[in-house]
Amino acid sequence: MQYKPAILPSGSDTEKRSDSCPNGWVKSPLNNCYRFVSSPKASWKTAQGFCLDEGGTLATMDNADETYWLKGYRLFHANLHFSAWIGGYKKNGQWLWHGRITDSTIVATDWAPSEPNNANGNEDCIETYGSGHVWNDLACHEPRGFICEKDLDF
Repeated sequence: MQYKPAILPSGSDTEKRSDSCPNGWVKSPLNNCYRFVSSPKASWKTAQGFCLDEGGTLATMDNADETYWLKGYRLFHANLHFSAWIGGYKKNGQWLWHGRITDSTIVATDWAPSEPNNANGNEDCIETYGSGHVWNDLACHEPRGFICEKDLDF
């Protein structure tokens, strides 16, 4: 199955900022590259595997600046308004970011109201959803678009 990045508008600021990132990736002012994949939708594990194969991970919003930029960028581009997996998951009751080498505890969060709620008893992965692109815990097998991230230096 071939994964395709979300189509970004021609002549947009995306093209101007992508010169330091591989084709199909967007450079943020925080010196990270992002790839927004809208289809085909995938489970969290499959999405993470795709991102690892591309030299990155599912996006890890390590701080408020990164969260703010990523939300703003997606809000500005209407074609990026889809539910998407990010790199957060729950292990032994603790929320972690899945890294390329080691995992780290999630400190800064952007949960939707009443989340995480583990509604069905198996919601162990994080998606962004809704008009505000806030976080929701969801069963990891659910198909979603996803956001990959990697450092410029990788």
